[in-house]
Amino acid sequence: APATATETAEYPFDNTEENPFDTDLYGNTQISTAPAVESPAVDTPTISDPASDEPAADPDTAAGEPAADDAQATDTTEAQIAELLATAEKHLAKLNLTTPKGNNAYDVFREVLKLDPDNSAARKGLQTIVNRYRSWAISQRDQGKFSRSLNNIDKALRVDPDNRELLALRQTVQDQQAAAEAARRASAQQAQQPAPETDPCAIDKGSKECWCKTLKMFCD
Repeated sequence: APATATETAEYPFDNTEENPFDTDLYGNTQISTAPAVESPAVDTPTISDPASDEPAADPDTAAGEPAADDAQATDTTEAQIAELLATAEKHLAKLNLTTPKGNNAYDVFREVLKLDPDNSAARKGLQTIVNRYRSWAISQRDQGKFSRSLNNIDKALRVDPDNRELLALRQTVQDQQAAAEAARRASAQQAQQPAPETDPCAIDKGSKECWCKTLKMFCD
């Protein structure tokens, strides 16, 4: 049988070669609508600077760290001061003004001033101690208890050595104490002097006149 056109038709391309066109059974060329296959991209390695691999420091964070430490230290100091002031107030209430040593209001207020030299609460507390000692000293002076009065004045001066009012008060009490002591010695000396001797037969002028009148009555 004679060969048909389909059987004798030759394809323009060998099947083993890449055919950029799609053909139908009759050799008609059709433009392929299949998407073009792109070759995979090849990454080109780059050499980086080792120093650049280290993370850069955040300037805001770096600058903020000292400030955060300072704030934390400030908070700690303020908490310590608050605790010391509370302890000092307890000592004031118990009248532990300057004694016992190491456990009194004066020592605690001094600790506060070491942490905060301008702390108004601590300075006010020291003035409270001075005022109480001065009040006690005046009361004891008025009662004639000069030694106790001077003792309290000296305690107040240990807290405030340059207090002019306290210095003047101490001088006044010392003068009063000296005057009272002088009067006591004079009284003691007078008490030790012997009483003057009296004649049991001595008759005072009034008694003598009375006696004379009595005798005259009998004589008359």
